[in-house]
Amino acid sequence: MLPLIVKIIGSIFLAISSLIIAKNLLKSDEKIITKENIILIIPIVLVTCIMYSPQYSSLLTLTIYMILILTIRKILNTNLSVSIILSTISLLIFAVVDVLLSSLETVLFNYETLRNVWYINIFNNIFICLVSIGISKLKKVSVPFGKLCAKVDKKSYEEIFFGVTIIIVMTLFYYNITNIFELNIAYIITLISMFIFIILYYFYAIEKSNYERLNEEYKILLNCVQTFEDWIDNEQMYKHELKNSLSVIRNMTNNKNIIKKIDKILGVNISIDDEYIENLKYIPKNSMKGLIYYKIALAQKNKVEMVIEVSQNVVNSFKKISEEKINTICIILGIYLDNAIEEAQLTNEKKVTIEIYVIEQSLNIVISNSCRKVISLKEMSKRNSSTKGSNRGNGLYYVGKILRKNKWLKSNALFLNNYFIQKIIIK
Repeated sequence: MLPLIVKIIGSIFLAISSLIIAKNLLKSDEKIITKENIILIIPIVLVTCIMYSPQYSSLLTLTIYMILILTIRKILNTNLSVSIILSTISLLIFAVVDVLLSSLETVLFNYETLRNVWYINIFNNIFICLVSIGISKLKKVSVPFGKLCAKVDKKSYEEIFFGVTIIIVMTLFYYNITNIFELNIAYIITLISMFIFIILYYFYAIEKSNYERLNEEYKILLNCVQTFEDWIDNEQMYKHELKNSLSVIRNMTNNKNIIKKIDKILGVNISIDDEYIENLKYIPKNSMKGLIYYKIALAQKNKVEMVIEVSQNVVNSFKKISEEKINTICIILGIYLDNAIEEAQLTNEKKVTIEIYVIEQSLNIVISNSCRKVISLKEMSKRNSSTKGSNRGNGLYYVGKILRKNKWLKSNALFLNNYFIQKIIIK
């Protein structure tokens, strides 16, 4: 009777703790313990009780994993991809705490004692569950995995494949550890391999959340620059109408004060010059034109001269590019222009040039800027590589990730005569 009670207590703690960990990571307000949810938790408890044995079973872990995915999806109202990620993280946290505790206890107890003495068993289960819940509340854990879950959509096959694979591999590691169960070289090697695998998954989550954050920031920026583009168009129309009206009034009066005032108004500098409007006329109204307007204003603010040349033959090429692809190009273009303006303002020449043209049926966007010195192109593309201080330099690193993901895009760069030149090629 006592072994059964121990099984039930351990199973209940495992089921509820898994859901609490998932809730912590998801930052959900859903209640775990309700009448409806108790019915959903029962299958995990029953399966654990029925299949549990002192000898570790990979089948038990995989079965719990599958049931936990469905339970989390139902109780926390998530899609399948998020449920898989949350279930994976929950079981990984349990595994880490369990293995660390077991490694310490192997010094004091043998395998049979740990698995069969009821009070040690209950203590271990409660300790593992409570510590695992505590770990899920740590910002270093909850933030990256929480962001990953927030950005995952229903068809995130990459996350699904990675989550399922890591659980299968982890069960094999765990199986080896529980079979060896003494601090020898095989145990240590397996333990180190297991933790390396977990660390890789952790950094994968951080990398994925940062990449998604960058995309989200640029989506917001592109929405803003589209509004900015509309404002520029309206401002230009208003400017021409105003100039025409004032010119008519000026010719209708001999009052020197009125003429002087009108001349002063007509001489006011507009933020975006007519020359830029004319040069960008061959780019259809889309996010890219608005982004370039925005960067022109940014360059002027930083006293950087911006020269723009757009070939007439780009019109048809732009028409063939979908809005989604335009937005992807804009992310790269925005990063390149930000870097170009920041570098150019530190030079004596203070100049940035944009050229857009078609060659061999490919649309080319070339950005060149005056620069202070030649830097290794390989080093520039590394994470956190920057000449502008700490916490900078991830732009080109993420450009590399975007280029690898979108085979229809290419980019190359070179230094030439105190200029840094970057080219985006759209096939």
